[in-house]
Amino acid sequence: MSETNQEMAPAFDPKPVEAKWSAFWLENHIGAPRAPRDGERPFVITIPPPNVTGVLHLGHALQHSIHDCLIRYHRMKGEPTLCVPGTDHAGIATQIKVEAQLREAENLSRHDLGREAFIERVYRWKNQYGATIIDQMKALGCSYDFERERFTMDDGYVKAVLTVFKDWFERGLIYRGYRLVNWSSGAQTTVSDLEIETKEVTGSLSYIKYPVENSAEFVTVATTRPETMLGDTAVAVHPDDARYAHLRGKNVILPLQNRAIALVFDESVAMEFGTGAVKITPAHDPSDYEMGTRHGLEMISVIGFDDNITPAGGAYAGMNKLDARRKIIEDLRALGLVEKIEPLTHAVPHCARTSVVIEPLLSEQWFVAMKDIARPVADAIRMNRVTYHPPRFGNTSLEWLDGIRDWCISRQLWWGHRIPIWYGPNGEVKCSLEPIVGWTQDEDVLDTWFSSALWPFAVLGWPDELESQWYPTSVLITGRDILNLWVSRMIGTSLDFVKNERGHGEIPFHDVFVHPTVQDVFGLRMSKSLGTGIDPMELIAIYGADATRFGLLQLATGAQDVRFIDAAEAKMGEDAVRRWMRENRGKPLPLEWSEKDGKATERYPQMQSARNFANKIWNASRFVLSANPTQLDSAHANDLASRWIESRLNFTISEVTRALNAYEFENAASTLYSFIWGDFCDWFLEVSKPQLRAGDQNHAAFMAHILETSLRLLHPFMPFISEEIWSKLPKIKPSWMLADGPAGGGAFQIPLEEKSVSVSSISWPIAGKIHEQVEADFALIQDAIRTARNLRAQAQIPPGKKLNVTFVALNERAASVLRDGAPYLTQLANLEAAHIVSSDAIRPQNALSTQLSEIEVILPLEGLIDVEAERAKLEKQLESAQKEREKVSAKLQNANFTAKAPPEVVAENRARLEDFAAQIEKLRGRLASL
Repeated sequence: MSETNQEMAPAFDPKPVEAKWSAFWLENHIGAPRAPRDGERPFVITIPPPNVTGVLHLGHALQHSIHDCLIRYHRMKGEPTLCVPGTDHAGIATQIKVEAQLREAENLSRHDLGREAFIERVYRWKNQYGATIIDQMKALGCSYDFERERFTMDDGYVKAVLTVFKDWFERGLIYRGYRLVNWSSGAQTTVSDLEIETKEVTGSLSYIKYPVENSAEFVTVATTRPETMLGDTAVAVHPDDARYAHLRGKNVILPLQNRAIALVFDESVAMEFGTGAVKITPAHDPSDYEMGTRHGLEMISVIGFDDNITPAGGAYAGMNKLDARRKIIEDLRALGLVEKIEPLTHAVPHCARTSVVIEPLLSEQWFVAMKDIARPVADAIRMNRVTYHPPRFGNTSLEWLDGIRDWCISRQLWWGHRIPIWYGPNGEVKCSLEPIVGWTQDEDVLDTWFSSALWPFAVLGWPDELESQWYPTSVLITGRDILNLWVSRMIGTSLDFVKNERGHGEIPFHDVFVHPTVQDVFGLRMSKSLGTGIDPMELIAIYGADATRFGLLQLATGAQDVRFIDAAEAKMGEDAVRRWMRENRGKPLPLEWSEKDGKATERYPQMQSARNFANKIWNASRFVLSANPTQLDSAHANDLASRWIESRLNFTISEVTRALNAYEFENAASTLYSFIWGDFCDWFLEVSKPQLRAGDQNHAAFMAHILETSLRLLHPFMPFISEEIWSKLPKIKPSWMLADGPAGGGAFQIPLEEKSVSVSSISWPIAGKIHEQVEADFALIQDAIRTARNLRAQAQIPPGKKLNVTFVALNERAASVLRDGAPYLTQLANLEAAHIVSSDAIRPQNALSTQLSEIEVILPLEGLIDVEAERAKLEKQLESAQKEREKVSAKLQNANFTAKAPPEVVAENRARLEDFAAQIEKLRGRLASL
């Protein structure tokens, strides 16, 4: 059998196809780019490097499906295309994982090992999980340049990080300061905002009376954290609050500490909230810190890095902060200074890595002064040098940039880029990229986001020699949660350190596409740490990589969040899921899915739909190849159906191309799905069967042309199945194959671009003419066929029985189209005869009919059914449905039922009422037609 007519397996099995083409792509270095020609703009992505803290999650799989879809699309367009993969060292996240492993396996701490030995252990972890992550990218079908793989702590990258630190330090942008930071007592380090997750906590709101100095009056304030009052240095009210106008210039007495503190007037106080007075603890609250700075208030730290009360807490010193909270309320009650205590559920920030409550603390740390760095970033966004998709996220970034604060970049960790500051024996401080003999290096490491901020240019050779032919990159694909901590900072570092040919700061990427956040079926954030994560490798094992990619790309809408449906989780129920997450944090949900629930593939319906699509493509291709096409031929679109499918293909090419250029992946995927499943499989292949039975090779070649072009469109979305089928189709012969043979005799060596659709010399299709009239004509035929089928079903006539159907043309155009399309009507509606008549013709009696805008379709029932018996049956069904509707309606009108019945029972009855109404309307329609 020839290469073009190889047999295809009866059913699509993704595993051998994936193994075959993964090996082919890697062996042939599909991801390696060709060098750009003069003036040619390449397409470049430097992927957001996943953390080496484990394996990829579903959000990563969505992101990489988008990356590779774009990379394959632009490669097929003939553009020089580069995608650089890599991983991030993820300082705090990785260190905590390895520390936990040490503790559980060997009962050791990092201090038992020492710094160097501990870092060696972390590298072991990185080598294991970093390799796993790259293997997962390959399993998903990612065609990156894996020979360029980077890591944020490889030698060249470290040089880039330290170079930036030294430059900023010498320019005075990096400084040592004593400021409020997010402190995790569990990790014993400062943490970034991204390492914080907010949880709803049940607590209490305590109303405490502060005596006015030398007065019998009190000012009442409310707090959820009474322990922080030990460090209060003021009480604040709004300047326009008449309740406190007479107290201007007065002090209040801080209970328990018995010191006078100022009553300050500040416009940031919400006077309509509570008593309109708030306690100010500048050392333990970000808003209070800002207010304290404005008013020159003393900052007293009363909670230490170990969560215990400091000596400044007086009688409560040494107590854990929660024990102190209880004791303080007890002592205040004894003094009669507790006005009331109310239960309160409120949001409390927790460390995402250790689950302890984050404590805002004053600490001496290293900071970057951000205002001068942020200003050019905001300008670049406002001038559309960097374009956000959807645009609202650009505004989100601008809000953050306009109110930017200095960035705390030091972390009390061992794993990461150690700060290149050295301290001399006489108190000298120096920044050096090399060790200084006799000096001591700073113990802290840099925030992971400091090194990540250099990613786009550091992976392309900076600071030694930037590969400028690939820079700036084309697009960054990311989630909205890191727009500020990462995306804005990357733009800032690039504008500062990379200059274009005019000497101006260069942007790191032209576009930012913000993909939606994947949530579970109930709208909860999908996270392994919460027990709601889904392993994409599990999806690949069940459905295949193509279906996993396609299903995820259908979720890549412009929405902020999308829900991933897990039928097992839905079966467990939202209340049970939330309760489990509260009580069993970090443990996977106890989800079960057995044969009685359905096949394994039915658990994730979005993926099942994509898998069914892959099967449909496979079966349709087997049908096309069964005609043994020996060439591709686009010239034989002579009949209406062929002209129609060619026009629909051109529309699909145009729309998929437009959607991909606009980062509208869901639209692109849905357009392809509709064309391949609906237009090509359900209609064109069906109308083609008579021609194939007649051995029409011209039509077989045209059909193969439509399939081949469709596979090229499909390739960025479903690369494995498209490669496999494309390889079995005949090809358009390029000029090098038209000669009699290669010079010097022998066989042609088929070049790579003719073996793989990904790099084929005719890869991405170009849209031809869209024939609107042809599409309108065929749409009329489709409507006629659908209506005839519906009338058959309505009359409950078996599909195999041939019918006589009358088609009434209501205008001349419809009459012409119906006459030309009569063979399609007869074939696809399974008719004995299609009677096409004009609008003034006499209609058959005892018939079912449906009128559309240009035609009326009539199914005579004479000889098919007993009309009187059918009428009697329908009337009986109508009477029964009306009685049932009245019963349900009466139940729902009973206020006692709707008040006491469970909500799901009430909802079920409302749905039944709607079902009965629809059923009655349908029965009345059938009776009317008789």
